[in-house]
Amino acid sequence: MFSSSSSQPSGVSGQRAYVVGDIHGRLDLLDRLLDKLHAELRERPADKTVLVFVGDLIDRGPSSAQVVERLRTYRHPGVSPVFILGNHEEVLLRILGGDAELITKWRWFGGTQCLESYGVDVAALASLDSAAALAEVRQAIPSSHVEFLESFVDSCRFGDYLFEPMRNALGRYAMWAPPPITPDWADDSWARGAAALATQRLFDFESRPGEIRVVV
Repeated sequence: MFSSSSSQPSGVSGQRAYVVGDIHGRLDLLDRLLDKLHAELRERPADKTVLVFVGDLIDRGPSSAQVVERLRTYRHPGVSPVFILGNHEEVLLRILGGDAELITKWRWFGGTQCLESYGVDVAALASLDSAAALAEVRQAIPSSHVEFLESFVDSCRFGDYLFEPMRNALGRYAMWAPPPITPDWADDSWARGAAALATQRLFDFESRPGEIRVVV
């Protein structure tokens, strides 16, 4: 992953990257984090800033729809946001693409809260057959949100740093194959504990070799 010319990884000269872990429907924490980021940029200006969200914007928290809208419309001078597709967004897109059988499993690991944030009566949804439930989900989620989620990328490189979902990295570097795209519903899921390490955290990857700073 790192260039062979230096023993320490470095970013892009003259630029700065901030990396944000799982938001999971917490608009309150997202707004607080963005406020701290903007304050940081006022105190330590950068010529160009890349703001990377490493997926899992939705599910579990109460405000998935509002988080998606906040970031879909996010603009800040000098900041270029990058959105990486997480397994929670991937599952939702699979459902919207016609995989109605995933709806029940999705609800187990945070989809219920996501649907409620879009105004769906989840109790009524549970009584519907797969086709009707799929139609209800499709009707609830605005096309602008679907297009936004579909625009997410698989990874982002910043100098020697490569940012991508954990399941991709483990599939490439570990001895075992990557887990299914929806591992979080298993009680013993490695993804739950590992992802928690980065939840609502903000990391600053400066261009100086080897420097990674926890901002929030």
